[in-house]
Amino acid sequence: MPLVLGVGIGVFILGFVWALAILSCILLARTSLQNAAVGVFFIAAILTVTLIVWPKLPAVPEPEEIKITDQNFWGRLVLQCTMGIFTLASFGIMFSLHWTEPILAKPLKSRRF
Repeated sequence: MPLVLGVGIGVFILGFVWALAILSCILLARTSLQNAAVGVFFIAAILTVTLIVWPKLPAVPEPEEIKITDQNFWGRLVLQCTMGIFTLASFGIMFSLHWTEPILAKPLKSRRF
């Protein structure tokens, strides 16, 4: 069974279901369909319980095969850390130079009210 970060596809499905449920609850809370948000929550809860109780495949250990290792792990890790640092730095520069720029009032040309 394929795993990503040590968890199976079911965890990702549940995360997607709950992300959609929370998003739709937030969107429905601002409309006239506020009671529908409760229904969305209960549908997500029922779907979660169904997916947890659903029969799973039997856990059969996979036979030992040739283990594939990643030769470029450290290079990718350094590249990703560098990109993260530059992304945070660019957000800081954007915040300090663009978002904090004051918007001043312009004087009126005429004083007629």
